[in-house]
Amino acid sequence: MKIYTKTGDAGTTSLVGGTRVSKADLRLEAYGTADELQAHISYLHDLIVRDDRCAGKLSVECGELQAVVVDMMSVEAYLASDGKGRKMLPAFGAERTEMLEKAIDRMTSVLPEVRYFTLTTGDPLFSYSHICRTVARRTERCAVRVAEKEAVSEEVMRYINRLSDYLYVLGRYICHSIGVEETVWVP
Repeated sequence: MKIYTKTGDAGTTSLVGGTRVSKADLRLEAYGTADELQAHISYLHDLIVRDDRCAGKLSVECGELQAVVVDMMSVEAYLASDGKGRKMLPAFGAERTEMLEKAIDRMTSVLPEVRYFTLTTGDPLFSYSHICRTVARRTERCAVRVAEKEAVSEEVMRYINRLSDYLYVLGRYICHSIGVEETVWVP
């Protein structure tokens, strides 16, 4: 099987469901940004696994990140689907967002209260979690633009929103777990 089909050479592609659209379509921007986020999250996972300071400290979070990578494939599929395609996709349930919320609550319960804005510096793992967070926010903005014109699963939208919160808290939790002090912005 060849990887190239040549069907997109004129600047169009097919959504899940078969509708041909321009490669500049909002849906492509949304699922492309979600794909970028998935790659960043995978890299964050791999950085944590390979960092000796994290050994035995962040295994639960690594499992969560792996689950998020799988969830992101579903998010991408929903964003890449037309009306016909959405009917072919498995349900994306509230339990996925609830998993993120439970993780946020678990990590937050051991973290100091946030009194100032956190600067995205201090440690490469912390900084990279914030790169993931900002790409999650961009993914959300893209998805909102799509949802203003076409149907997007409300649960997918909630998940993307909560994911950026999770990534923010994860960065703080990483610092806490490896003994790195967060850098805060005090105006």
